[in-house]
Amino acid sequence: MVDNADVLKSELFQKTLEVFSTAAEGDLTGRLDLGSDDPEVQQFQAKINEILGHFEERTEEYHNSSMELAMGLSECFQVLADVREGNMESVVSEATTGSSEELIAKLGIGLNETFGEIREQIDTIERQRYAIRELSTPILQLWDNVLALPVIGLVDTRRSADIMERMLAEIVSQQSQFVILDITGVDVVDTRTADYFIKVIRAAELLGAKCFLTGIQPAVAQTLVEIGVDLSSLKTLRNLQEGLKECLRSSAVEKARNTQFASMALSGASISER
Repeated sequence: MVDNADVLKSELFQKTLEVFSTAAEGDLTGRLDLGSDDPEVQQFQAKINEILGHFEERTEEYHNSSMELAMGLSECFQVLADVREGNMESVVSEATTGSSEELIAKLGIGLNETFGEIREQIDTIERQRYAIRELSTPILQLWDNVLALPVIGLVDTRRSADIMERMLAEIVSQQSQFVILDITGVDVVDTRTADYFIKVIRAAELLGAKCFLTGIQPAVAQTLVEIGVDLSSLKTLRNLQEGLKECLRSSAVEKARNTQFASMALSGASISER
């Protein structure tokens, strides 16, 4: 004859084994349910379910922590990739820097602080570069309607673009009629540099300003002849002083011509009235 206690123990063991086997496979929601009114069995069942509940909570916490860590690391690596590609505005979000995971929070804060310092350094360098460009391409108001642009040192593609941009802006701003491009401080002029100067002067003339090239050094003149650069289409003068004189002479001639035209127009009007 089979003892009921033995049957209960066998069933208890079997169901407990099933619950733990299911938990081991990843399903932590299962609970032991023996359907018994026996106090000792109920106490055992409650204890097992309590253990399973704690295990489920800890596993969920571990899973959430792992996900938070993985997402935080992913964001940090993305910010690093963005900065490497030149996007210095990329930052780690507050969600990551305020993470409960101390490691990932410190990493995010450290990246933001480091890239913030780099951005400040870049801004400082850009301001210094702008100041240097301003000093390297000064625009001088020599006389009424007369601008002078003294060029010193090497002229490359970037600098020629700066010279043209600043000069054209000043011509429009000052409504200047004459521009003197003085290259006394330029020791080396090749075909490309000469082409830069020609383009700058042509652009100024399109805005209605008359341009003069002054200060060509003997060595530069010799080089230009040797490499076959044709500057015959440009008005060249010995130095800045001669350039200013020519501007004033041209301005006086133009004023006299305008006065003469006005006088002729007035005389014509008087004759018509008669």
